[in-house]
Amino acid sequence: MNLATTLERSALFFLDRPAISEAGREGEICIRGRNVMIGYLNNPEETRSAFWDDGWLRSGDVGLFDEDGYLYSVQSESNR
Repeated sequence: MNLATTLERSALFFLDRPAISEAGREGEICIRGRNVMIGYLNNPEETRSAFWDDGWLRSGDVGLFDEDGYLYSVQSESNR
């Protein structure tokens, strides 16, 4: 499933690779931006498990970028 290119004022990266420029390699999709939630209401434990210390939200989904920069969802990590 093609999800889109990176949204304006948002950033995407894959957990297991620091750059998104390498097309075709899979990794967990992580998101950061002003449009991303800051946490779960009254649930600090779930918030800690959903975010990296530097503010990146772990989506739990595996994806890849194609040569044109489009993001594709490959599978949900919960289905592994």
